[in-house]
Amino acid sequence: EYQIHEDMLGPNSFEAVRFVNYSAVDGISKGAGADKNDVSYCDVNRIQLAYGDLDENYAGFNIKIATGSVPHTDLTTGITTYETKYTYLGTPPAGATDVDLDANGNPKVFKYDVTDANGNTTTKSPQLKQMSKYDTINDNGVDCTPYEYVANNKDAIVLVAETGEVLFGENVYTALQAATEVNVDGTEWDEREIVIDYQKSQWDQGDTKPEHYFACESGGVAYNDVTEAKYQQICYDVGLSQAIQVNTNAAEVFDQGIVRTVEELEDALAQLEDLERYRNELEEKVKGDDSYQDQYDAVCKAYDLVKDKMKNMFSAGITKYQKYLDKANLATTNAGARSARLELVENRLSSQLDTVKELQSLNEDADETETAINLTTAKTTYEAALMAAGKLANTSLLNYI
Repeated sequence: EYQIHEDMLGPNSFEAVRFVNYSAVDGISKGAGADKNDVSYCDVNRIQLAYGDLDENYAGFNIKIATGSVPHTDLTTGITTYETKYTYLGTPPAGATDVDLDANGNPKVFKYDVTDANGNTTTKSPQLKQMSKYDTINDNGVDCTPYEYVANNKDAIVLVAETGEVLFGENVYTALQAATEVNVDGTEWDEREIVIDYQKSQWDQGDTKPEHYFACESGGVAYNDVTEAKYQQICYDVGLSQAIQVNTNAAEVFDQGIVRTVEELEDALAQLEDLERYRNELEEKVKGDDSYQDQYDAVCKAYDLVKDKMKNMFSAGITKYQKYLDKANLATTNAGARSARLELVENRLSSQLDTVKELQSLNEDADETETAINLTTAKTTYEAALMAAGKLANTSLLNYI
């Protein structure tokens, strides 16, 4: 099992999704007596996590948002680093060292103001909850799915473990969209980081390894931290004070959304096929018995809603997959740029090596023929000098009398 701390940038992570509740007409026999009023839909904002089939009722489920950075100077080295502090939307876990504290030393609480139709303002905090996709909860006397519960409770946050979705009530969503992160210099950054903690024990073949993407723990081993998980570099020295990155991180190429998007489209298509089959069967029944008319109308309504939802999903999917393709192309381009840079360094080093060898040759090497001639000349000159000196040594004054 992995305890995963998935990080993302707030404004870019949310998306609006539509949930169609047609459980009352999900099947010919089950839908007996149903009418259009039994089919409904709601729109909610969500963050789709990297994985589905998460552990249900995980006690460590939490959400935190970055508040800002705090400088920390090492007294031994004098080096100053900056530690990101977070405000938890739930209760901070025991022993957490990244909690942002208020002036009294207490953990800061994420709060926001909500103004009702009468102009009254109330300060509220989000309420975290975990529900199964198949759960219903009694909300004011009405059984609600997780999506309907969040649509009706604007301060709710619900984790749906099977689908790997975090659903946000309207008030929480608006507050998170407006939240900013304060930098060390006092400036504000509107792309506030959000980290969601969850656990996953069930893995399928082909699932990406979380340690290549996120800060996580498994079996007592901690992998990465929130800031380094996606940006680990392996660099080789290729020259004096020159290094080139030789690896490409998984997060730079493969996006978990590639599979997640296809799975959702498959589910929507399966729903549409089922409803189309119910509709066709009821259409034949209505011809002989008009008591099926209300049920037929309900199935037609559900069919139209799911079909419209699927169209929107396909339209959004085209945009998503273009982004996935752009991401892969960028990684390929970066790898090509590093290869070209390495080739340039290799050519320059090769040229420098030739220059060094040439200088070495000028300083140390000698031409054999020229050296032999010079040696012979020196020897002849030396012998001539010896002969002349010998003759002078044998000459005296008597030779001239």
